[in-house]
Amino acid sequence: MNASSITTAILLAGLLYMLMPSAVWLVMNKQRTTTVVYWCVGGFLFGAGAILIGMRQQIPPWMTFALANVLLVAGNVLQAQSLRTELSKPFAVSQMIGLVMGHAFVYEFFRLVMAHSTLRFVWGAGVLTVSMAYIAYLAWQLDQKLSSQSARWMIGIHLLGATVMLFRLLRVALGFSDPDAATVAVDTLVAAIALLLASVVGNVAFIGIFFERSVKRDILLAQEQARQDENARLNAQIAQLDRQRSLGAMSASLSHELNQPLTAILLDTNMVQRGLQADNLSRTELLENIQAIEHNTQRASQIIERIRNFIRPEKPIRQAIDVNLLTREVHGLMTAELRSQHVHFSFVHDAKPAWVMGDPIQLSQVLLNVYRNALQAVAQLPSRKIVVRTSVQNNDVHVTVQDAGRGFVPETMQHVGEAFFTTKADGLGVGLNISRTIAQQHGGQLLFANALEGGAQVTLVLPLHALGTLSASSV
Repeated sequence: MNASSITTAILLAGLLYMLMPSAVWLVMNKQRTTTVVYWCVGGFLFGAGAILIGMRQQIPPWMTFALANVLLVAGNVLQAQSLRTELSKPFAVSQMIGLVMGHAFVYEFFRLVMAHSTLRFVWGAGVLTVSMAYIAYLAWQLDQKLSSQSARWMIGIHLLGATVMLFRLLRVALGFSDPDAATVAVDTLVAAIALLLASVVGNVAFIGIFFERSVKRDILLAQEQARQDENARLNAQIAQLDRQRSLGAMSASLSHELNQPLTAILLDTNMVQRGLQADNLSRTELLENIQAIEHNTQRASQIIERIRNFIRPEKPIRQAIDVNLLTREVHGLMTAELRSQHVHFSFVHDAKPAWVMGDPIQLSQVLLNVYRNALQAVAQLPSRKIVVRTSVQNNDVHVTVQDAGRGFVPETMQHVGEAFFTTKADGLGVGLNISRTIAQQHGGQLLFANALEGGAQVTLVLPLHALGTLSASSV
């Protein structure tokens, strides 16, 4: 093989090394990051150095030796910087300049001061071998980070280049090849072919890394969007199921509540019947019982209407409610049951007007649930007392129902008010949960605690209506 063929191969490799980065620059016109700039400039410099070596017979030695090697090393340093930037650990500019200048100094020392061609060549080839191997290592790190097939191609082509340079270095170091036979040795031709492959494969792999990353990013974004859409769909389904469960639970609770006035009607009816049969019922007692029957009948009708509204929802009622009056009205619904259980209710009302805005039926249901739980807590005790306190604190109305029972045990305190949690053998576990939900829908809350003097304490907190504020200010 003649020298011209080898020279042509070197020049072609150098030209490709300069053209391929230009192609990268054009292809990645929308992604010209610092990484791309370093890679393209580095490839251009490396190609320029290879062209100078290919022109060794036509130009001065300082250009084909000193300048050519500086360009080769600078090109590899910049491409290594490109990959390090992509890995978020770039060299400082001073470090890059120091590496190139340090190499140039040692190379020129061997070339000019010692005039030792073998040492000069071994040093230059050794630096190129190490730098190409280092680029392969950085590409491996990218592969670990991105799992990129293109990065693996870059690893392979730069390891090939490093191996060829090492082969050439060892042949010169061992005396099998002339260090100055750059354009005539067979191993130089092998190096030129390796450069040709590196110029094409390396740059294509560089583009591939970016496009693979872009595709993976798009895939991840699509997957994330799909996950969000799926989560939204599942959340909608869960919300629908919760609504259905709440509807069932509310209907069950209201149906259970319906037993309250029906039982009271039955008790009052039996009392009237026994009184009439025994002829010992006064006109006043008869009227009281009839009024109680009428009141509880109306209450039953309201509950049935509420059940109908749950099945066929209507706009919730919102009106101004006097809480002090409401607490006593709900107490009146339980008169017969309280009388039969010998339970004593007492009321302690704040002097300030206690008005709230809400649905009277729903809030009555809350109080009925709380009253009923308090009643059940004291039903078997010698002291069957329940105290209802209303007060205005800041901008809230507090209705506290305190019984003289045993209070909440610590094991159940954190679960009180949760759906389907109950300590009653025949309970549904929905009453207090529904009550808490109603309170929240009215902008308030239902609180559970044990009173300092003993017994359970349930507090309904509701926002004070402006009517109450105006009334208080006018007093």
